[in-house]
Amino acid sequence: MRRPRGYTLLEMLVALVVFALITAATSFALRVALNGQDATRKRADELAEVRAILGVLSRDLRAAFGSASNRNTFFLADGSRSGQLISFTALTGRGRAVLAGEDAAPLPGGDLEVITYTLDPETGAFSRSATSVPNPDALPAPESPGALLSRRVRQVQFEFLDAESGSLRTEWGFTGGADAAQAEQAALQDGDTVLPKAVRVVKEFLHESGRQGVYETTVALTTPEPQ
Repeated sequence: MRRPRGYTLLEMLVALVVFALITAATSFALRVALNGQDATRKRADELAEVRAILGVLSRDLRAAFGSASNRNTFFLADGSRSGQLISFTALTGRGRAVLAGEDAAPLPGGDLEVITYTLDPETGAFSRSATSVPNPDALPAPESPGALLSRRVRQVQFEFLDAESGSLRTEWGFTGGADAAQAEQAALQDGDTVLPKAVRVVKEFLHESGRQGVYETTVALTTPEPQ
């Protein structure tokens, strides 16, 4: 009867090499899976940030408010790509503008605010400031600094729909308080006597991967006509 032969050194080395290869392959597959999950999570977080920014912009623009008799309401954008991009008064509460008297300026039934968006394209800092207006006849100084919405915005372009011509413009200049004669004069001076009917927002967002994504939305203003 032959005695069972043990493993030779060569067989043990082969077994160790095979085990090491299997371990390395398993670790690599696990690392790839984890990296994929991490990339997916980051991508989802970035898309959530994009949606949140567009959501805030849409909410503010829908609430843009202009008064036909109060000069302290406005909607201003000069097409800038940096610094102050757009500034306007907005009625943010549920209430609607009501007239305090026949000759009085409309008083907001909600909360009147001055909304301003700024961008530093060098750093990607996109900020929003919202300043409450307790007295519609006197605008307070804007709040500074504004709330930082993102550090990944490289560009924001606003395009305004002119209801009369049907064209899109990159500038808008409405200031309130224009009666019929003033409105005619403002029109002759290329001023705007109404708010835009809608606003198209195109935003360029820098993802962590280095890829730049372009996102856009179009917002119809609730009350484009001065109240």
